[in-house]
Amino acid sequence: MRLHVIYRLAPGDGKKAYRPPYFSKENCLKSFQIAYAQLDDSFKGDIVYLLDGELPDHFASMFKKNDHEIVQLGGKGNSESLSYAHKLALENSWSETDIIFFAEDDYLYVPEAFKELVAAFGAFESDYITLYDHPDRYTRVDDDPIRNRLDGYNENRFWRSVESTCQTFGVRKSVLKKDKWIHKLARVGNYPKGREMFRAIQGIGKYSLKYPKRSLIGPVPTLCTHMETQFLAYGVDWAKVSEETESAWLELT
Repeated sequence: MRLHVIYRLAPGDGKKAYRPPYFSKENCLKSFQIAYAQLDDSFKGDIVYLLDGELPDHFASMFKKNDHEIVQLGGKGNSESLSYAHKLALENSWSETDIIFFAEDDYLYVPEAFKELVAAFGAFESDYITLYDHPDRYTRVDDDPIRNRLDGYNENRFWRSVESTCQTFGVRKSVLKKDKWIHKLARVGNYPKGREMFRAIQGIGKYSLKYPKRSLIGPVPTLCTHMETQFLAYGVDWAKVSEETESAWLELT
């Protein structure tokens, strides 16, 4: 079992007003590379960076530090770049049992994130795994009532079933192939419909007749966060993680 990552990165930041003061896409990318570097070599697969437009010059040195694939998309936008990512994942020669992690460019990771992801796929019979403990799980009143149940515990954290997540998640290639029609429908329009997609995948609510019903689990405490002030994952000092990322990056490079 290997972990392959398709990391979508776009220039600019149309959500700047909603970001914490320490946010930068550069630091998010650094935190990703630091976390991936902690994986045992036997689990490391391929990393493909999908660059959807021209990036600032200071990103160039970050990509020169590795020999992974870089694909220029030329400004396709959110849903179209995600379509390309899924097409690439399904057409690649990766094993059916390998894990594919789809990553958006505005997530900050703790260093152990991908070690924990691989361990969770080995320990639990889950089809999809998110690393993000979304604050919605604590505030929404319309989540499916059977979600948020404890699925298990491994060395460092609890893992529970969750109703949905964003477009940053891990899945085995064999499962992605079988569910590709749902993912395709969720990408209609400019922005993917993440919550509806995972409700459909899991057969929740109006999708209750859908079979097979997949599973999605996430960690408590969280292993990453979406970098919007309103949606920062609870229980972690993300300003400190951001600061420590800078120091760890210097050591890594």
